[in-house]
Amino acid sequence: RLHCVVFVHKGLHAGGVFPFQVELPEAYPADEATPSVVFRTPMTHVLVDPRSGRLNVAWRFPTWAAREHTLASLLSFVRDIFLLADDELRAIVERRGALNAGLGRLCLSDFAAFRAAVQQDARSSHSRALEFGDADRAFLGGGSDDGRGAVGDSSSLLTTLLSPHRGGDG
Repeated sequence: RLHCVVFVHKGLHAGGVFPFQVELPEAYPADEATPSVVFRTPMTHVLVDPRSGRLNVAWRFPTWAAREHTLASLLSFVRDIFLLADDELRAIVERRGALNAGLGRLCLSDFAAFRAAVQQDARSSHSRALEFGDADRAFLGGGSDDGRGAVGDSSSLLTTLLSPHRGGDG
């Protein structure tokens, strides 16, 4: 199990901080041993189940193929869900439905209200991100439980990998 966090710089979730876990099946990286992604705090996104926090990984990887799909491609997918344009979000809901049915209906019927709900979620994500276990707080920058701060190095790397900001345009 990998503990990760994404800091969103652009898009509807801009300013959000969303901790998540990547769970690797025992057979990983074999074919059809699809990793799962579970957000650790409530997440307002059409591809995330509101009850479990589970991301619909099958949307990008319908069948996990070890030669084509990697942990890096999975982490890129997590980043990419925050970069979807308004029309792409609508298309997801229209073509495949939303894991959060109420949010999906709102996306199609009143996009302004949908946008407001998502942006409110991003604003409140900071306090929620710090409300869970000691190991996760350490990962988010508080140092390791033993005081050595070893976890901070990993978080910097994952922040770099997952940051949707590609530089240059602020």
